[in-house]
Amino acid sequence: MRRLLVLSFAGMAAQAAYAADRQWLYAGDRFGPRAYLTAISGAGTEAAMAEGRVDRASAEEACRDSSSMEPDCVEQILRNEAGRTYRASADCRSGILKPTTGGVFRHAGLWTSGVGNGRSRWRDETGQLVEQASAGGGLGLAQQWEVLCPAAGTIQAGLEPSTIDLSTMGGSAYDHNGSQVTVVPESGLIAYSEPKASLRDVARAGTVVFQGESFGYGGKIAGTAYAFKRGCPPAAYAVSGRYSPDNTTIVLRGAAPIRKGCEVTGYSIQSPHAVLRFKSLMS
Repeated sequence: MRRLLVLSFAGMAAQAAYAADRQWLYAGDRFGPRAYLTAISGAGTEAAMAEGRVDRASAEEACRDSSSMEPDCVEQILRNEAGRTYRASADCRSGILKPTTGGVFRHAGLWTSGVGNGRSRWRDETGQLVEQASAGGGLGLAQQWEVLCPAAGTIQAGLEPSTIDLSTMGGSAYDHNGSQVTVVPESGLIAYSEPKASLRDVARAGTVVFQGESFGYGGKIAGTAYAFKRGCPPAAYAVSGRYSPDNTTIVLRGAAPIRKGCEVTGYSIQSPHAVLRFKSLMS
């Protein structure tokens, strides 16, 4: 078995406000807490594995989202989840998923409509299509596939990034690692407006950095980001995140491409592209 990369829990309390930005696994209950990742290895390969646990931050999030009136809601969840580890694995090349809830599922393409539009769909061991609605488990399977196999996670992931005409888009100016980008929440787009000098041979004004569904303050942001390297085509990968509590910064996270030359050989949360920050220039 490949050695798992264990993630540190140091500083977790300080990151509680960003709990939803951390990578997580569906834990089997659409109303229950998320299992935040404690280990991941082989993302994007035939031997992708991930583990997660429900911690205090995820318990607090679940109680808040459910508007629970139970005075000890958080402690109840922590007692129920004590000592439990959720595990999922996938063969990203063959389209096989073994989720946290057990069983073996096979990739069956992408949904083209409904609440799961653009996300992976699955067949169970009897060949039956798993319903996409959360109650049917389909979106839970899609979420785990997106963590384990990020390049195959969303419908956009196989596409080259587009170039948009910023003069027709509106949006707001943000800084991204020394480049200026335009964020257009209603279109689910972030694009370079003034790439820094080191990127000008791989990106230009209008080159899309991120594309997904429309987003806004307080809600989840999810879609496809692109990593750029001189002399190579952009590499797509799935990311998710949200605005900071003061709404001045967008933080997106996802296992990002690892390259050998131009070839993408895997995905890692240790990649320099695994955390993307966009800071408002109006703040």
